[in-house]
Amino acid sequence: MTVTTTNTTIQLAFTPGVNNVSYSVAYSAGGAPQTLSPGPTTSPITITGLTPGTVYNITLQSVCAGGITSTLLAGRALTTGTPQAAAYAALPYTESFEGPWVNGLSTRDLPTANWRNTPATGDDSWRREDDGFASGGWQYQPNESPTPDFPTPPYVIRSSVGAHSARFHTFGAEKGLQGKLDLYLNMSGTGNKVLSFDYINPSGQDSLVVRVSTDGGATFGKSVLKALNNSTFTNKTVSIASSSATTVVRFLATSDFGDDDIGIDNVQVRVVTATRNEALAATVSLSPNPAHGRFTLGVPAGRLHTATATLSNALGQVVQQRQPTCPPRAATPSST
Repeated sequence: MTVTTTNTTIQLAFTPGVNNVSYSVAYSAGGAPQTLSPGPTTSPITITGLTPGTVYNITLQSVCAGGITSTLLAGRALTTGTPQAAAYAALPYTESFEGPWVNGLSTRDLPTANWRNTPATGDDSWRREDDGFASGGWQYQPNESPTPDFPTPPYVIRSSVGAHSARFHTFGAEKGLQGKLDLYLNMSGTGNKVLSFDYINPSGQDSLVVRVSTDGGATFGKSVLKALNNSTFTNKTVSIASSSATTVVRFLATSDFGDDDIGIDNVQVRVVTATRNEALAATVSLSPNPAHGRFTLGVPAGRLHTATATLSNALGQVVQQRQPTCPPRAATPSST
């Protein structure tokens, strides 16, 4: 069988069987399969009305006289042209990767229409943690269960929230290969934007960095966060300095071809608003300033019983967060 494609069509050409009466053809880009009706009766068969730059799953089955059907043939075809542009999600945004991923340039390669995945398939592609072998063509599926050579599977803890996560198969990808999982966001509103997500990478030299684009992915700035080893899912938080309606947050994983995989879960982008009390700020002191290693924060007695102090580095990453132990307000003597 020969398969040819255009931006909006897929054509299947083959030699018809002697006793074939018709053909049952179904196709899907990740949603519910659609069936050609009425069933075609000869070759070639053309499927129309498709989306450019999209992978379609196709099944073909011949129907013989008396309703007898042949073996079901299954395959994939990619329409030509530019893929559909990603949709920019509004804030606040949350993604815990629980739902089935949708088709972009390959089979189930996108969490939702707000994401893009490069490459779309292969060991260095991202997938929902339970689906990469089936949809992404990952290698070494037998190692998902303990073996004498690899007693610990490469992805033991499957999620931090719910039952699923996004997974990069560094266990199968050659050293140095990278996978990009991009989130498209409309961050045009006011307020401080904060990205948080849970991250796991038990060992090795593989890593994850977060980069930000404000021009729809045409250019990316320096890394705003770099994550190395965490044996369990650990929360990472970083401020995102963007007010662009075409912001792209990139999760860039680099493989070490090691013994385990990288995972992210519970991605959240929220807007933090705050008001400044000038009178209160004038009574708070910090010494020494500048400080190295230690410093003392002085606060007025009785004013900050429920305050939280957050220490951030130059990248906006939270280093420590504490609730100060504040002395109580002195009691006012009563007159008798």
